[in-house]
Amino acid sequence: MRKSSKVLAVIMIVAMLFTFTACGSETAHLVFTTGGTTGLYYAIGGEMSSLWAGHVEGVEVTVESSGGSKDNILAMHENNAELAMTQNDVMSYAYEGGDFFEGTVVDNFSAIGCVFPELCHLVVAKDAGIEKFEDIKGHNVSVGPAGSGHFFNATQLLELNGMSLDDIKAQYLDNTEIIEAFQNKQIDAFFITGGFPHASVTDVSLKRDIDIIEYSEEFIEQLHEKYSFFVPATIPGGTYEGVAEDKLVPAINATLVAADSVSEDVIYELTKSLFENVDELTNAKKSYITPEYAIQGVPTKAADLEAGIDYGSFHPGALKYYKEIGLIAD
Repeated sequence: MRKSSKVLAVIMIVAMLFTFTACGSETAHLVFTTGGTTGLYYAIGGEMSSLWAGHVEGVEVTVESSGGSKDNILAMHENNAELAMTQNDVMSYAYEGGDFFEGTVVDNFSAIGCVFPELCHLVVAKDAGIEKFEDIKGHNVSVGPAGSGHFFNATQLLELNGMSLDDIKAQYLDNTEIIEAFQNKQIDAFFITGGFPHASVTDVSLKRDIDIIEYSEEFIEQLHEKYSFFVPATIPGGTYEGVAEDKLVPAINATLVAADSVSEDVIYELTKSLFENVDELTNAKKSYITPEYAIQGVPTKAADLEAGIDYGSFHPGALKYYKEIGLIAD
């Protein structure tokens, strides 16, 4: 064999060995879409990414900002993201092709788990004579921008109370517009969904006396039966100026989801490490990040319902973890 041939053979062998080594230690690169850079989704997503970087080998998670729940689901649908934060009601609409998704079923993703509640506030002015839900009839009430998550939650709550938009003088205001309109007595109440304390509610409470409408346990149970993504939550007394009592309200859940294309082993490791090291997070919402909370209010895909699954559609890697610790039966 000539010298040049020997050199070529050595180069090929080294290249093959390098390829085998690289394949054996291949890193999974995952894009994690969250929300706006000033929002909670982006902040808590960044903390999760840092946690995983310290505890899960062979996985690199890149956090990206986004327009929120719907955009994140569409990013996975278009194979532009592998992990995302989304509200569980938007997740349900995607599975059904309803509301935001206008007839297009998007179901190539599943839950890792719910991470914290986003509460459905119905904020009312104390000087408007509104003491219970039905009292908003005939009043100027903001239901959020048409087609928004606030809007859908408002119409669902109206429906379960035997009412519709026709029973109120509906205003379609965004968060900034709500503050000015409420202060100027152009509206007497508004629906808004989000974590607590919600900045808009805090702001208006300092400019006009407020109360927050409370719901009965029975009502929230009925709401959950019709819309499985609703869960009960409590706004602690003192969260907002002038509201001293705890308030039981419906909530939806911020949910960590993954594309079904991500391997079971990767999602299992991410799920396990998140719960076992959650104390490393600094965000106040970490108190909700438990396996027990994670399985509440997860929507179910049509295919899973047909298969008799009634506990929600979980990614196989997350499901493996919940079964391993005894929260979901085999």
